[in-house]
Amino acid sequence: GRPDYELIRAIVDYFLSFPDLYHHPKEDLVFARVRQKDPAAAAAIGDLRREHENLGARTRELSEGVRAILDEAAKDDPGEP
Repeated sequence: GRPDYELIRAIVDYFLSFPDLYHHPKEDLVFARVRQKDPAAAAAIGDLRREHENLGARTRELSEGVRAILDEAAKDDPGEP
């Protein structure tokens, strides 16, 4: 059948917004506490902020690719608005 374009768009939007707005800020607070209590453990975890930035950039790239595919599919599908 025909893909559910709105569902795919909603999934992409979720991955663009939820981690940066809710998950990463909480994770950053926990990591700051770990760094304060156990610097060696924090060092073993690595640069969490940089990982979040890299993940955000890759997610935006994925989003652009998915949106381009969906836009092209929508042009080819007369049933898609």
